[in-house]
Amino acid sequence: MQTEASPSRPAGPMRPPPANSPDVVEALREARAQCPAVGETPETNPWHPLLYEGLHDQGLPAVIEGGAITPGGSLWVGARLWTEAFRDTSLRAGDRLVLALPPSTAFLQVLVAAVWEGLTLALATPRDDVDALCDALDARAAVAPQSGPHTWTADAQAGPETTPDALRPPDTAPTPDVRFLLRTSGTTQLARWIALPDRNVLSVLASHLPRLTLRDARVLSVLPWSHAFGLVLDLFPALLAGAEIIRDPEGGRDPSSLVAQAEEWGATHLSAVPLTMQHLLEQEGGPALLDRLHGGIVGGAPVSGPLADRLSETRLRAGYGQTEAAPGITLGPPGRWTANYLGRPLGCDVIVADDGELLFEGPNACVGVWRRH
Repeated sequence: MQTEASPSRPAGPMRPPPANSPDVVEALREARAQCPAVGETPETNPWHPLLYEGLHDQGLPAVIEGGAITPGGSLWVGARLWTEAFRDTSLRAGDRLVLALPPSTAFLQVLVAAVWEGLTLALATPRDDVDALCDALDARAAVAPQSGPHTWTADAQAGPETTPDALRPPDTAPTPDVRFLLRTSGTTQLARWIALPDRNVLSVLASHLPRLTLRDARVLSVLPWSHAFGLVLDLFPALLAGAEIIRDPEGGRDPSSLVAQAEEWGATHLSAVPLTMQHLLEQEGGPALLDRLHGGIVGGAPVSGPLADRLSETRLRAGYGQTEAAPGITLGPPGRWTANYLGRPLGCDVIVADDGELLFEGPNACVGVWRRH
């Protein structure tokens, strides 16, 4: 299911990248239109045409991980193996599943399968206590690096490696109207699980994807896919636009490795937090990398004046959001930077309250916070 490592595009059936035309944006809008009103159970799964058309028998998108390339068709085959595994254990739409794999081909295959089956997917990290999360979220099962009574482990490419002894019996009803449970601490430092239905995520993708210039893109991915920024504004756009996704195993912590990977694979896009950009500017070859990029979003923390001045010489954009907004609220034009600049409202309405708090309203607004009881 893997091709040989090579800096060239993967072999296999090729198609014009969907970002070359309005087709993918129109498909996102159609998918969003299928989403029910808040609190209603979906009658159809709006992800089915997006995922099938985007992955089945396709060479692109592709994941580049550890020097090996996995084309879209192989991502699809692995996802179908996970779909069969979920059905064999009688997981049903709305059952909660914890996904605690590192960003990888296996993570992406489980993600596609869970979304296809209409599961409610709680994204965690490999460091998390999976048993405790399953209890807190009343999840039926998990996919994690270590096996357990209610846990699958994953082969790197080919579906499940081990299977759970049984599904965990739930105490609460399924949540078919919620697609993702994403963790955030916000400014309170108290972890909360934000409930996002399909409508939230598809709305943000429909509003942001046309502006991300992902035509023929090679995306150097450093953000955690378990967070809203990495999932909705990095991974999903690259996947749906038919990009090559170059996954950094260090998650952006080693700027010298980022520079080397970008040069080896010809990276054209990079989204990251300001600290990663600052470290790249201090790394040999880093400033040249940022100047070569065709696009990307810098967000997740305020941008200081000196960093903003340097970013104004690039084609990178300022972005601001919250997990509660799935996460897109504002996005700036390429190269438009001043200290603490947030961008312009995109896909929602924004006002500044009398006390200075930024308030938003729109189809990106979450349906609530998970509480077991």
